[in-house]
Amino acid sequence: MCLLRIGQSLKAISSVQVAVEIGKELASQRKLLNEILLKVSNSGTPVDLQEDVQFPLTDEAALEALEGRLKEKAFRMSLVDRLKLIGGSTVKETVQRTMKYVLGHTITSQYNWLGQKCWKNNGPSKKAFANFQLCAAITRAVLKNPLLTTATEKEAHSEMMLWLRNSGTGTGPKEKATD
Repeated sequence: MCLLRIGQSLKAISSVQVAVEIGKELASQRKLLNEILLKVSNSGTPVDLQEDVQFPLTDEAALEALEGRLKEKAFRMSLVDRLKLIGGSTVKETVQRTMKYVLGHTITSQYNWLGQKCWKNNGPSKKAFANFQLCAAITRAVLKNPLLTTATEKEAHSEMMLWLRNSGTGTGPKEKATD
């Protein structure tokens, strides 16, 4: 009788150990699948962005050149697919990482969301970032992040507004104005 109980206990223990191992393996595979999703476009092929675009953009001429190229559908889709790979686990993190990747400090300090006059010390007027094709491309890239299935355009825009607002204070882009 005692040996029977010991045998049953050993079977139960080994079943629990197997279940724990299966759980660990599933977690590992889920993590690997998420990494693959971030590295591969929706079509299943690696994303390849033309090499003539140098990020971060550091001057007005580079931004205007990029805006011109974004009128081409193939280029726009390629850029969105490239930017979505920057990733993040929240809308805020994704927007911050993408904006920092795309825009250098020098150019960022010239823009706000609507192009209104800076309220600090009656500062200089800034240009509107919301009107750019680049803004739309960044928004689409954020919404295509496979980890942000419930993200909305409004959330992405709110985070971009906040990032641009803080870009001159040191809490937006972290780099110095040495661009």
